[in-house]
Amino acid sequence: MGFPGRKQARSSFYTKARVLHNFDYESDDITVIQALLLMSHYYPSMVDQKHTWFWVHQAISLAQGAGLHRHCGNVPQRKLWARIWWACLVRDRLIALGTRRPMHINSLDCSVPLLTLSDLEERGDTDEDRTVKAVFLEFTKLCQYMEGVLSLSLAHANSMHEQVDICESTLAHWLSNLGPAAQRCQGSQMAPVATLYNTLVHLIYK
Repeated sequence: MGFPGRKQARSSFYTKARVLHNFDYESDDITVIQALLLMSHYYPSMVDQKHTWFWVHQAISLAQGAGLHRHCGNVPQRKLWARIWWACLVRDRLIALGTRRPMHINSLDCSVPLLTLSDLEERGDTDEDRTVKAVFLEFTKLCQYMEGVLSLSLAHANSMHEQVDICESTLAHWLSNLGPAAQRCQGSQMAPVATLYNTLVHLIYK
């Protein structure tokens, strides 16, 4: 059974956001990138010309144009920019995995370091918040490593076996080096939200 009220609210938000974007209502690039990432979660149909793959491409193009894919040094906005860039990469990989469309981001073009817990810290974080963020850090690594798997279709037939071995080895390395919060343990005592994120990470890994 669905929730028509929620569905209509999401559709209304998406429609208004798209109109505002088309009319260049917001001039701040960082705000627009974040809005586009939110819009990329709305997935009514692949028949729609402007669907999830389109919006994440817009976000990534704007982020790259703003230089978010490059290490910016120790500037005040570094943590925010790093979080936004890794959100772009995560959405890029998940959409490519789910729709079998090409990736937009080539890791060789990027120099932003992997996120750390300090990059995600916010005032008022609870223990559950910190656990969820620790899981997200491992998830960003998985999405980074996913690039090799998603690129297998481009591999030459002669090197396919070697590329598959590299992908399997990389994913095995990720699994064996997970932090405690992201490990899949039976009878875990984690809070429900943290357990949900933990489970989703392992489902995507599988």
